[in-house]
Amino acid sequence: MNKESPQTVCLTRHIQAAMLPINARVTLHAGEKARLMESSPDGYVILLNGYTYRVDPEDADALGLEPGQGVRETGRENAAAAGQAPPAASGKPAEAKPAAAPSSDRSAEEVEKAVWEELKKCYDPEIPVNLVDLGLIYDVRVEPMEASGGFRVKVRMTLTAPGCAMAPMIQQDVYNHVMSLGEVQEAEVELVWDPPWNQNMMSETARLQLGLL
Repeated sequence: MNKESPQTVCLTRHIQAAMLPINARVTLHAGEKARLMESSPDGYVILLNGYTYRVDPEDADALGLEPGQGVRETGRENAAAAGQAPPAASGKPAEAKPAAAPSSDRSAEEVEKAVWEELKKCYDPEIPVNLVDLGLIYDVRVEPMEASGGFRVKVRMTLTAPGCAMAPMIQQDVYNHVMSLGEVQEAEVELVWDPPWNQNMMSETARLQLGLL
């Protein structure tokens, strides 16, 4: 185990990374500076703006590294000092719920409807309208998991503007609400920017609430 100070890296291009421990897919932007906390065959763990992310091995060049280059098992104390849970040794995402039978006999369609209703409880802290009525939830997919009898949910969402400092918190809130449903065993929340959000995506209720009608 090589103990040395974590190095600072600057992203050379936009990349997709997994925010730990919830494994929400987010876009990290070129020019952002991060601290390289750990490297392994599974990828790189970096600390950026107080949040921990796992970067895929094929994106090593975006960190200014050659594949396999970097620190190993370092910076765990620094992550704790920054208020973060130390990353797993491999940088892998958190495990899903333990396999269990769903809490009801609802179908995938019924669970999808329940997910949409749950997402109406999620808000951008700066806007008094839920994410669904704002048009920020682009897609919800519910897939049965035969082994556990539960479901896997994938959510694609966006924000009103790239670079929102609240993005990780909003994504985690979405993840937490989806996972609160008894039938859901796994969830993934992906942040996308295509198509770009615009006010025409808001519901009539949202526009009315914001005085746009």
